[in-house]
Amino acid sequence: DAVQNSSAAGISLLVGSNASEAATYAALDPDVTTHARPLLRREFGNETAAKIISSYETSSPGATAKEIDMNIMTDERYGIATLRLADAQSSFAPTYRYYFSAQCPGLPPQMKAGHGTEVPFVFGLIPRTNSPADELVRVMGEYWMSFIARMARVFPFH
Repeated sequence: DAVQNSSAAGISLLVGSNASEAATYAALDPDVTTHARPLLRREFGNETAAKIISSYETSSPGATAKEIDMNIMTDERYGIATLRLADAQSSFAPTYRYYFSAQCPGLPPQMKAGHGTEVPFVFGLIPRTNSPADELVRVMGEYWMSFIARMARVFPFH
């Protein structure tokens, strides 16, 4: 609400989310996603929650209940909040949003695009292997560093 009411007017924003944010938390606590459906029921009521869950099931044929719950948790905790923040700030300053969906080399497949897995790409911490990941490292690093350099000119560090 504060951002929507111009509390950060004039401050550029770079914000994003990953395709499977909840995967990181599920790797640490396999039961973490069990909160997704009760949360929907509490926030929207049983009927609307059932429609939302059905929509996730339809859009992910063959997904397990746990995978559906991870998708719900990813959107609820990060995807929707990130989109709302970007939308609110975009009226007051340049706003950039990313959506990360790549597999981070060295992590198990179930961690694909989990929370924080974009960070090694941004800072070039991925081993160079002549793969598409090399290009992603280059592009992400360039974009993020360009944003940081621009912000340093606007808000000089003393």
